Amino acid sequence: MWRRGGWDCTVYRDKGQSGAKQDRPAVNAMLSDLRKRKIDVVAVWALDRLARSLKQLLSIAEECKSLGVDLVSLEQQIDTSGPAVVYQFEFCWPDGMIPVSP
Repeated sequence: MWRRGGWDCTVYRDKGQSGAKQDRPAVNAMLSDLRKRKIDVVAVWALDRLARSLKQLLSIAEECKSLGVDLVSLEQQIDTSGPAVVYQFEFCWPDGMIPVSP
C-alpha cells in the first residue's frame, strides 16, 4: 500500500497466474477487501486484467455497485459511476468473451 494525492493505494497482482482462472489469489484478496469495505474504487488498466468473461465481469461489477464501489477501466474508458454501464459492457463484448490485451 502507498499514499498518493490523498489516496491510499493497494496493488493486487497475481504473478504467474492464468487470467483464465476464476480463482486467483490477488483477485480473491481484492474481493475480500471490497466486502470488508476497505475499497472505494477498483481501478484496472484493462478489464481483461480483472475478468475473462462478460459473466465474471458483470458479477464483479454488480458486487462493486451493491457495495457502493466504483469500477474504472483506463483502457476501455469505463467508469461505473455513470449510467448504463452494463450496456457498455455488453456492447463492447457481445459474444461474452473479453479479448486479451497484447
